[in-house]
Amino acid sequence: MGFFLQKGKLDKSDLGLIEVKDFISFVAVRSSVIKTLLSNIKDEKMKGKKYKIEIARNTVKRV
Repeated sequence: MGFFLQKGKLDKSDLGLIEVKDFISFVAVRSSVIKTLLSNIKDEKMKGKKYKIEIARNTVKRV
C-alpha cells in the first residue's frame, strides 16, 4: 500500500481491496488513475526488487 501511495502518488481513496496470495497480489485501484499510476511506477523497485505490475485480465468493472 505504501508503495502505491508514495511512488505511485495516489490518495488512500484511490485504493480499494488488497488481496495477497502466495505468489501474486491484487490491488483494486480507481480506474481514472490507473494510467498515471502505471507510468509513475514503471521503473521503480519495491524493497530493492523489481516486480511485474500490470492490469489484471478479466476484471469486473462495477458501476
